[in-house]
Amino acid sequence: MYIFAFLLLVASFLCAIFCAGAAAVQLWQRQTTALKLVEKGSLAITGLMTVSSFILLSAFINHDFSLEYVVRYSDMHLPLFYRLTAFWAGQEGSLLFWGWSVAIFGVFFLTSKTYIKLSAETRLWFWMFFLTVMGFFLLIITGWSNPFISFNQALSDGQGLNPLLQNPGMIFHPPLLFLGYGGFVIPCCLALGQTLSRKRDEEGLWSNVCRPFTMVAWMLLSAGIILGAWWAYMELGWGGYWAWDPVENASLFPWLLSTAFLHTSVVESRRGKLPRFNVLLMGLTTISAFFATYIVRSGIIDSVHGYPDGGVGGPLLTFVVVGIIIIALVSAFGYYKGSPLSGINSREAMLLLVAMFFLTLGLIILVATMWPVISSAFASVAGNTALSKGLGPEFYNRVCLPVFTVISILLVFCPWVSWGGGWRNGTIAVALAIIFALGLPIFWIIMDGPSGLSLGDKISAILSFGPQYPTAQLAASSAIAALISLIALFVKNKNLLRVPATLSAHGIHAGAAIMVLGIAFSGPYQMEESYSMRMGQTGKLGAYEVKLDKIYTGEGAGYNFYEAELVISRHGETVGVMSPQRRKYDKYSQYFAEAATIFSMGDEIYASLLRVDPNKGVADLHVSLNPLVNWVWLGGIVLCLFPLVGLFGYRRKEED
Repeated sequence: MYIFAFLLLVASFLCAIFCAGAAAVQLWQRQTTALKLVEKGSLAITGLMTVSSFILLSAFINHDFSLEYVVRYSDMHLPLFYRLTAFWAGQEGSLLFWGWSVAIFGVFFLTSKTYIKLSAETRLWFWMFFLTVMGFFLLIITGWSNPFISFNQALSDGQGLNPLLQNPGMIFHPPLLFLGYGGFVIPCCLALGQTLSRKRDEEGLWSNVCRPFTMVAWMLLSAGIILGAWWAYMELGWGGYWAWDPVENASLFPWLLSTAFLHTSVVESRRGKLPRFNVLLMGLTTISAFFATYIVRSGIIDSVHGYPDGGVGGPLLTFVVVGIIIIALVSAFGYYKGSPLSGINSREAMLLLVAMFFLTLGLIILVATMWPVISSAFASVAGNTALSKGLGPEFYNRVCLPVFTVISILLVFCPWVSWGGGWRNGTIAVALAIIFALGLPIFWIIMDGPSGLSLGDKISAILSFGPQYPTAQLAASSAIAALISLIALFVKNKNLLRVPATLSAHGIHAGAAIMVLGIAFSGPYQMEESYSMRMGQTGKLGAYEVKLDKIYTGEGAGYNFYEAELVISRHGETVGVMSPQRRKYDKYSQYFAEAATIFSMGDEIYASLLRVDPNKGVADLHVSLNPLVNWVWLGGIVLCLFPLVGLFGYRRKEED
């Protein structure tokens, strides 16, 4: 059966290459007679990949340990839900899932009402690019990452799924990322296709035609990144949610590029400007997803989340380089040039400025992520290996967070800048500036003033020594001002509530502002302590007291654990009880921390159990206080849900 599944993928690869070639020949001959064949070829590829994917899922469901991939990521104790999600736990399965996602998005686009409005020539260009991408996926899967390698004889059990992956956040985080990556292939290929066919005036602007796919892809990618951060917070036991690991950074590249595109595409849609720039941005968004995969799966940079090369690094890098060259050429010599931008005080200029800040962030993170490779090259030239080193979280926080803060400040004022230039309402703009300015000393006092000091002492300390974290306080003040700005916008013009696209955009901005507020507090102002306690002992954490009440031992499905019962109190009153665990799984030599929290929209208490000496009744603990951390997740939910408002509005518009 698994040979059959592999042959289906080989047939898919041959079909993709044949149909992409047929589309290219038709375009060369200026004919469209093979269009129906090419479209049916796309459907056939999706069908064949679907059958192969279900065969792999069936192997997990039935505990078929004759398949190497199932052995590596499953065992007899693994619940059904986790066995199904083990599909994308490894390199081979995740690449198959990603390629399958791209194929499914292609079917949705083929059957959409917007596709029917495209000319035959644009469709052929689209399918030539799209099926080339599919061919590359299938080449990787059938050549270097085959998930259907079998043993001669089935094993009795598997190695099991990494315990860190047995978490709801990690279940949905990878597929959401891959679905987001896959969704961007549609607008990318259409952007290139319409640019080369020169049929924009007949069909409508490609970014408008593909807007539902762009927004769905952006929404899924955003949700994947936020869920990944939540998983790191809940599962890894260190109390944070973003460590600037290379794999974490890799997912930001397509997100930053696509977010920049969402701003500049408005300029083209409303004002007919930046057409070539938008083609470039969307193309680079899709290529950056492949580059992110190259970072994760090439082994070029050390990461706790990465995979060994496995032979895919070279093909991925080649695809990225060739893709960048093609996208650059198409966008540079595109038929549509657009008109010049208005002055710096216009909304189109402000939107472009916001986009440029996102791109600047992307460039900074790209260079910093690749710095071990860059510094290694310098070190080899200089003959000094000591020059080769990576950049830690301190660098990213010092350089990137101020740029994010500037974007947050622009969010306050952008809605009040008119398209033609100047302020739409100068009075409100001045009021917002005052609110932002007044927020700074308030947040300085709230955030920098030590507990126990009088208001006068706090102000005196701040005036004497300055704010401890000025960037965080600027961000927090801008977040509040941005939320007030959005409220004022809808109060001033209630008709905006009836425009789904506008409501969606500003809802996303509100979610972003809430996230900024949470990050501003939870990151720099986190308090943490490590303790080595006997039962009955108490430690201090700011205004809170942490008491180790009991230590338990027990066992679960496939693991044994130690559990510490901590009683948290403040000013003599019990706040809550938390029970972090230290687990030892049967098939893994190391221990895994299972963190515990006391939920709060204010100060959330977070604890992880680092070590236990059961003979002495001593536990080593790491406890932190994370102010407003749940506002990060709240803002993320708002940010990810509001694109649906625009999609429903777009659908109603299409039906009308």
